[in-house]
Amino acid sequence: MTAERLLIVGNGMAADRLLDELYHHCPGRYAITLCGEENSAAYNRILLSPYLTGEYNEQDLFLKTHHWYRERGIEVHLGGAVEQLKVEQGFAMTSDGRRHDFDRLVMATGSLPLSLGVEGEQLPGVMAFRTLADARYLRQLPAACRQVVVIGGGLLGIEAAYGLVQQGKQVTLLQRGQWLLNRQLDEVAGGYLQRHLQRLGIEVRLGVSTRRFIGAEHLEALELNDGEILFADLAVQALGVTPRTELARQAGLQVDKGILVNDQMATSASGVYALGECCQWQSQTFGLVAPIWDQARVLARALAGEQDGYRYQDFATRLKVSGIDLLAAGVTSSNSCLTYEDREYGHYRRINLDEQGRISGIVLYGDVSAGNAFIDLMKQQKQVSHLGSDLLFGPQTTALEAEPEAVEDANEPVATAA
Repeated sequence: MTAERLLIVGNGMAADRLLDELYHHCPGRYAITLCGEENSAAYNRILLSPYLTGEYNEQDLFLKTHHWYRERGIEVHLGGAVEQLKVEQGFAMTSDGRRHDFDRLVMATGSLPLSLGVEGEQLPGVMAFRTLADARYLRQLPAACRQVVVIGGGLLGIEAAYGLVQQGKQVTLLQRGQWLLNRQLDEVAGGYLQRHLQRLGIEVRLGVSTRRFIGAEHLEALELNDGEILFADLAVQALGVTPRTELARQAGLQVDKGILVNDQMATSASGVYALGECCQWQSQTFGLVAPIWDQARVLARALAGEQDGYRYQDFATRLKVSGIDLLAAGVTSSNSCLTYEDREYGHYRRINLDEQGRISGIVLYGDVSAGNAFIDLMKQQKQVSHLGSDLLFGPQTTALEAEPEAVEDANEPVATAA
């Protein structure tokens, strides 16, 4: 019996994980063709930041060998973007003129880096930090490139700034918000993070934005929103990503912020699926690896004819910078919260509670040893308010199993309830 032809458009981490899941759930059921736009084999994008610092070699980034694909009969075509997609006719055309026929199709086109869209953005010396090619370029910067500005105080911007300062560059990190990681941390934890980065040699500027890039044939400076001129040899935009949907739109798939999918990761077209950063499930789009792993499992089971359904859950944020331990999950603010701070050792904890006394968010900085236990409690939706400030020093299983009792507010100076 002839195997169904499955075409996967994209060769990032989502597509790579799907191959693993397909091999586990239905090995040999599909004749798989994979088309990747980049010339390189699939690589671990999470390791680009430590690769930039020199902690990893380039070979450490790659996820599979050529032998792995050959052994499983998977055709891999790299360096040719899919430019034309005919869903009803069942074929795709790539930029190198090849035609790829399919019975089923998976869109794993990923995302594109956001940009400011201001004057001078096309100047040489203004770039994003998103791909292996970007990381290679940044690792090979000439000594004459001394002053670097990183725009964006999120995870990727901080990691890029750290990697560049490790190379001996003079790095200024610009953040439009009032503290770093303002979507994941509260202001107190953001302050601890800022002070640590400054000790590493990174100048942090808060509440600023870029009005334009200045230069004749190459970047020379940035003009900030207040008119200040900031001289720079290189500017790295790390502003987040947006789902890559242009191919899906052209093919007639339903698209909102991302390619719309149902609980089985199926799109609006029969036999066509999407997963990863390009897709949108309900109102949610994705930029973290953990939920995408769940999507790959659900999709592989659907392609194997098994019943499963995707359900989103919050995942913790962690930062890959040497000497910084932080963990954040759930909502960043709440009317009811417990906080603990030890300024001498740089430890800070915030536990947000909802109206039912359940954990709705956590922020840990410095000591994150209890992080997984807090996350488990948040996922289990246990009622914990009866523990009062004792909760800050680690979840107590025996206390949680007991019936909640009224607890007087603690007046200890190290722990506060708000």
